Amino acid sequence: MIDRDEPHTEALPGQPLVLSYLSSTATIQPRDLALALWVLSAPYPPSKIVLPSSSLVRRRLGRAGLVFAADLRSVPLEIEGESVPVSAALGVKAVDQALALGQFDLETSDRMRVVSRLENRRPPAADPEGRRYYWLDGLGVASGHTEREFFDRHSDQCFFEAVDNVHRWSNARRALAVVSATAGGGRESHNRLQMVVADAGMGIVGSVRRKAEAHVAREQRMTCLSKSAKSDSSIAIDVVANLVAAAYGDRSVVGARGGHGLSTICDNVSRWNGTMDVISTFATSQAMHHGRRGRAGEWQNTEFKYEGIQGTLLHLTLDAVKAHRTETPEIRRPEPAAV
Repeated sequence: MIDRDEPHTEALPGQPLVLSYLSSTATIQPRDLALALWVLSAPYPPSKIVLPSSSLVRRRLGRAGLVFAADLRSVPLEIEGESVPVSAALGVKAVDQALALGQFDLETSDRMRVVSRLENRRPPAADPEGRRYYWLDGLGVASGHTEREFFDRHSDQCFFEAVDNVHRWSNARRALAVVSATAGGGRESHNRLQMVVADAGMGIVGSVRRKAEAHVAREQRMTCLSKSAKSDSSIAIDVVANLVAAAYGDRSVVGARGGHGLSTICDNVSRWNGTMDVISTFATSQAMHHGRRGRAGEWQNTEFKYEGIQGTLLHLTLDAVKAHRTETPEIRRPEPAAV
């Protein structure tokens, strides 16, 4: 899942982050996600980010959240010695939207929406059908008329769960989301939805430890946090793997359908043969990655060490299974509320 032929990236506080060496692949790599979280969360972000000359890779870094994390932190972006704004870095024009969300329209094969300062934007109330984010439909991903409602509903649920986790557990001082639609298989078809939700919070293990305190008060134990023979990274992987596999029985979300966090997200991602990557810190300046591609893919784990990295980043893809697209992206129903 990681390009092993790429050299290790030096991410030093207050120093330039040089990414000009990245290979020309459109596929988001776990290292992209870890660096995006570092740029978002580090007390001393890089002095500037040197982007590659390839627009394909720059758009990949945009979808991974790194470019927008830099913009949120006022970190200058540079291409071949020239400072550039986000729109130039991605090679697109920003499009004003009535939804008060930034949209970057990448010609005809890539659409992107960005929710900055997500820490101040809690999920809206659900409508009677349980939907919250109808603007996801407007990105143009479709799976055929008979299955579209399922795809839209599952996409909405995934995004809600990811955003709800930020506000419910992370105690984040900074957060953002990037949602994009890309051509993923059908001819001239916008049929892959990608989501990145990142927060500079306490990390999944930290939030679970806080929950564990309540279990201790009830004389219960959470065994995934009490295996003293394991390293911190192994325990962290256990925690995330358990959350992905099954929700805690006492968790509920008022007004949500399903509402079981990472396990619900994993179920929907698997249903649509997608990708799921979790990057989360478990110790000072240390983060783990737990992820897989496709429902039949094996879970892979990686550790990252970047000084000052803190929080959690969740990356998802959902692949529409039929080569059908809406000719004109539109929001088919009024939104219950804007995020």
